[in-house]
Amino acid sequence: MRMLKNLALSLLLLTSAGYAQTCYDECNPCCGGNFEVSAEWLYFMSAIDQPYYAILNKVDDLPRADDFDGPRIANDQGWHSGYRLEAAYYLPNCFDHLRVRWTHFNNFSDSDHFASDDYWSILTHPDLGGVSGKIGIGIIKDEFEFYTLEILFGRSVYYCQGLNLTLEGGLQYSKVDLKESVFYSFPSNREYFIKNHSEMRGVGPELAFSFDYNINRCFSVVGRATGAYLISKKETKAFHNQFISESLLDVQNARDEDYYIGMPTLDARAGLAFDWSFDGCGCGCIDLSFEVGYEFMHVHKGVNRIYFVDDFAEGQSFNEYMDFTLHGPYIRVGVGF
Repeated sequence: MRMLKNLALSLLLLTSAGYAQTCYDECNPCCGGNFEVSAEWLYFMSAIDQPYYAILNKVDDLPRADDFDGPRIANDQGWHSGYRLEAAYYLPNCFDHLRVRWTHFNNFSDSDHFASDDYWSILTHPDLGGVSGKIGIGIIKDEFEFYTLEILFGRSVYYCQGLNLTLEGGLQYSKVDLKESVFYSFPSNREYFIKNHSEMRGVGPELAFSFDYNINRCFSVVGRATGAYLISKKETKAFHNQFISESLLDVQNARDEDYYIGMPTLDARAGLAFDWSFDGCGCGCIDLSFEVGYEFMHVHKGVNRIYFVDDFAEGQSFNEYMDFTLHGPYIRVGVGF
């Protein structure tokens, strides 16, 4: 039975390859070996699961001075510029290609602050030395760096009637880095400083699926979906220092030993492409392409934070795993030759 299944699968692959070759001969005027390079401008918004750092009390007549009633305040979300560089070689057999992609968002940051007596701290250690969590000043700044390197081998599995379907497989290497700084000012000349650092580096297999549907010889609807599973090293640090009248009062600093975990990543995009050559729309000695669209990038548990949970057993702590997401519009310019 197993041999029959393998034979049937082999026949299916050979049949589809022969059909695809016929379609290439009839439908693909660009069949033949060529190179392509492209550059993209990415304008994405970043997000993590736990961006909150304070609570705003909006009710004055509460039973106790330590009571509060109001929303949790999040760090601001901003739009940040990144880029992607890509090079590909399409083999003369019309089916296969090699592709290298580099995506980078370099040292972008989100920040927020307030100055009011109506706020309460969220990220401090539970042991505050006899004072409540009510604060007068709060400042948070999150600094990120993110990049991925992809090396892929691809094959066009269907090309006819204007539709091109492609499968790719290879390796992905990624890094997500977060440096978080938080400052709280309490009554009685107390100040609280937090430094959190999370770094993830991972490498693993990647699979991708893409489509290109020609509306006419110039315009196409395009899309791409990518998934990877990375064996990742996580490094996490948390430094909590409290001062009173500029003298150091409390220190709660912790670091995780390096630890390796599995981590999935996802990337999906869709857009509209315009292709042109000096011979008109289609293929020539030099082909130009322009593409605009929208993209989502997601790293599951890509960011880590150590949080403390007990004011008596001060070392009682856990890891808070947070997804890291980027999404936004992109513009791509490419040239084939």
